[in-house]
Amino acid sequence: MGPKLTNPKWFGEGAGIAIRKQNTDLAEQFNVAIKEIRSNGTYKTIQDKYFSFDVYGG
Repeated sequence: MGPKLTNPKWFGEGAGIAIRKQNTDLAEQFNVAIKEIRSNGTYKTIQDKYFSFDVYGG
């Protein structure tokens, strides 16, 4: 409960996940995986099943 915390000044735009700064290998694995599922249509299939808008931000 409480106020909705969405001020871009503090939280930026969009969504994200937390990865330790030192874990550059894991960050790169996420980037590669997201790029792959977006290019092969898997992302859109999953998105369309649960959302009526572009979750990625288009």
